[in-house]
Amino acid sequence: MIFLKIALVAPIEIMDKAEEISKEFNDIKLIKLIYNDYKDSLNLIKNIPDNYDAILFGGLSAYSYCQQYLEKTCIWDYFPRHVMSFCNALLSASLLGYDITNVSCDTYSYSLVKEAYTDLSFDFDNIKLSLIEDKPLRLDDEEAKIKYNQEVFEFHKNSFLKDNRTCIITALHTVSKMLKKNGIYCFTAYPSRAVIRETLSKLYLKHQAIQNQKSKIVILSIEIDLPSEYSVISKNEYSYIHEKMELLEMIYKFAQDIKAAVVEASYNTFLLFSTKNVLELETDNFKNISLLNEISKNSLHTVSIGIGYGSTAQDAKYNANLGVIKSKQYNKNSAYIVYENNKIEGPIMANNKNYETKNNLIDKKLALISETSGVSINTVFTIYNIISKYKKTHFTSKELSEACNLSTRNINRIITKLEINGYCSIVGKKIVNNTGRPSRIIKFNF
Repeated sequence: MIFLKIALVAPIEIMDKAEEISKEFNDIKLIKLIYNDYKDSLNLIKNIPDNYDAILFGGLSAYSYCQQYLEKTCIWDYFPRHVMSFCNALLSASLLGYDITNVSCDTYSYSLVKEAYTDLSFDFDNIKLSLIEDKPLRLDDEEAKIKYNQEVFEFHKNSFLKDNRTCIITALHTVSKMLKKNGIYCFTAYPSRAVIRETLSKLYLKHQAIQNQKSKIVILSIEIDLPSEYSVISKNEYSYIHEKMELLEMIYKFAQDIKAAVVEASYNTFLLFSTKNVLELETDNFKNISLLNEISKNSLHTVSIGIGYGSTAQDAKYNANLGVIKSKQYNKNSAYIVYENNKIEGPIMANNKNYETKNNLIDKKLALISETSGVSINTVFTIYNIISKYKKTHFTSKELSEACNLSTRNINRIITKLEINGYCSIVGKKIVNNTGRPSRIIKFNF
């Protein structure tokens, strides 16, 4: 199941209805962020954590306003102006005894208003309509927006002064407040239940599509290029086998890093099945393919790597093979990426200079930690890899125990040694379950 966390930025009048409808979706969590004026939405979004999957606005005004100042880091959408919302406003007015054949409204188009009355079985020729349609405004023209809201307010006010029986319908939250403040009753065309439900469904489908895209299978075809001096029928057969075993170890280590399944397609060709998001994350968007670095540094062999994207596994495999052909033509340790749209990137080469420098420094640092604390270098290296993998420095004892595949007792012993020597510190406690002792939170200073 794909879970969707939505921040709803809207007037309070929309919130209860939206929250109720969101409960129809077991996999949607709605967080309410209320504004009185659409301009307030900017600060609301600025101050929320960035762990939302989507931001949903109460209307187009708030959406457009925030779009000017903020970069979209997740899905954005808004409740559209819909004929059903207008119909609901008409029905609410009718239930309160207002003459809905005499109406003053804004924002909606003439054709949409006509459609609404037609759907409600009214003869539109008998409708007395005062309409001020939506005015296209520059997103950055705040003065024009304020002027437009004032213009709409004056329009409805004049309609009311001409005939106090006029039914006023507005789609603008700010105008609604202005009218009510001046003692003029109006009906606000807030999103209907159907519109809210449809928008939430659309958001979920967008989120699902993104998640599926991230999880899309990517295939790497890795072909070992055999040097002529290592012919399997020569006296160097043992050296060849030894080299190949070391190379296999590098391939399987790389496969583990990118969470890939490995298929040995032939004696010198391997297929690695990974996912788009994991592969791009672990290779820093292909800026640093560790396998190329390792082979270039430690092996007499060279490899040709093809990375294939595709809408199907078959397409991805085909593109991976095309990448291998391109890499072999280049005739060095290299990789080529072939995307679904036939776009090709490459050659991607080993990054040994930076790789070696960085790794030498890391090795020296980890060796010092091991020597100073009395913790084995393997354990220190394991903890360092966990910190790097999860991109955080804070772990509970339980999390560390599971990640290192060690007993809690052993982990606590290691933590004590590291803490004494200043390589970690206890910064708090966390209750993992409702029962049992709280687990310590350890901050590492590696």
